[in-house]
Amino acid sequence: MSNRLKILFVDDELVILKAMELVLGESHDIITAKKASEAFDILDQHQDIQVLVSDMKMPEWDGLELIRQVKKTRPEIKCYLLTGFEMNAEIAESIENGTVIRLIQKPIELNVLIDTIQGDFN
Repeated sequence: MSNRLKILFVDDELVILKAMELVLGESHDIITAKKASEAFDILDQHQDIQVLVSDMKMPEWDGLELIRQVKKTRPEIKCYLLTGFEMNAEIAESIENGTVIRLIQKPIELNVLIDTIQGDFN
């Protein structure tokens, strides 16, 4: 069995998305989206996505609202929230109830990020 994960990254910063593709694309199947509506289209087309990593601050919906909506129809997807801001009560509650697996602080080291995600699958 392959340990390649199919991961959807959602961030409005293109440089972050490109970095994810370049660094993680050799070991995992990486799909990227710049906003929530694009993420929903991708999720509809790719029923085998296992992981969603979303930035918190984005146009349209913030990352937490995106994750909440995704979990309604795809509860099996493990969701991670990226942010450059401190944890607040709303994020803490989402972690406690299992909507969000982890809060990952920016700036991120991609190797640490993927080790964290892979650790949650083992």
